[in-house]
Amino acid sequence: MAAGRAQRRPVHAHTSSLARKPDSAKSTAHRGLRTPHRSLRSTDWRIGSGGCRNSRCHQDNRGRRADCGAVTIRSEPATDPLTVPTVRSAEAGHCDRFRILVVCTGNLFRSPLAAGLLQQGLDEVAPGRFALDSAGTEGVAGVGVTDDVQSLAADWGFDLSEFRAKRLQPAHVTDADLVIGMERWHRSQVVTLEPRALRRTFTLREFARIIRSLSPSEDLTTRQRWENLVALAQRSRMPAPGGPDFDDVVDPHDDWDLLSPVMTDQMLPGVYEMVDWEYRNSSLGEA
Repeated sequence: MAAGRAQRRPVHAHTSSLARKPDSAKSTAHRGLRTPHRSLRSTDWRIGSGGCRNSRCHQDNRGRRADCGAVTIRSEPATDPLTVPTVRSAEAGHCDRFRILVVCTGNLFRSPLAAGLLQQGLDEVAPGRFALDSAGTEGVAGVGVTDDVQSLAADWGFDLSEFRAKRLQPAHVTDADLVIGMERWHRSQVVTLEPRALRRTFTLREFARIIRSLSPSEDLTTRQRWENLVALAQRSRMPAPGGPDFDDVVDPHDDWDLLSPVMTDQMLPGVYEMVDWEYRNSSLGEA
């Protein structure tokens, strides 16, 4: 740890500089890319929520999805699947760790960063209890991340130099207990690939927004607690208060310098919320 750096404190002891963003068109793009990241090198976990009303990033997301021929989730059938949660840990061969799959488009920017940060944070509050993976709906297997992404991951305290992208396959979805997409389009693609995953597939910002007010039953293991959380979250789905775009994390692929700070503003609060939820609730069950 660098000299002079403050001693690490528990999750709940921090307040987030990224939390409660003002309702304006400004984002951290106006403050510089590195500013919100430096404290993360010590895994400075903080509760955060917020959104960006940057019109350019919303237009970029909408335009790119349209160009890719996005599909949408079908309307709910008459028999509501939300009322029939499943307990996947009973499936034969399912490991004890709770498996989270993070999905973006190329598996080169958003999903490896979000998965790496989630793994780092969850390992601090519940060592060995979670297994993170990532994939891309249009990923090219074997491709490494850019120097910019490696540098940002290093700022956040983890290494992506050996990371290699992979294309999303049905087995990735089947093996996951929770699937987190970076955009609604990724959520749709996951469900199109594996319809049975509907009840456990969310976008990052959607899932974080929903779980904020949810509490688990007492005396549950980590796996049971998160299976319970996913079932509760599915039954608690609701539209984003700011509009559908507020469930998405912008893709910085087209303009890293401009859009990576926007991606950070949209991604980090969701990651913080998931890690902090486990921190707040883990004392109810196993030590």
